[in-house]
Amino acid sequence: MAQDLWEMYGLPPEPISDKAVWNSAQRLLRHYGERAAPVAEKRGSDALDLGELFDSRYWRLVAEAVREMQRTKLVRGEAKN
Repeated sequence: MAQDLWEMYGLPPEPISDKAVWNSAQRLLRHYGERAAPVAEKRGSDALDLGELFDSRYWRLVAEAVREMQRTKLVRGEAKN
């Protein structure tokens, strides 16, 4: 979705550091626990409403990272550590 927004406005997406995304996801998980992903999604939605494409994309990536951190089931074909 975020990539589509950048294309819709004819802008190249700005790079976002994986480290920054995962650090934010960890902080949200510590602070909000199970509610972390919806909080990040809300922040992304609010940023989009304000026209802040970079912030919207950032928070959507954070929400994805939170969901990945909370995931307990393996994805089909994924190796088990």
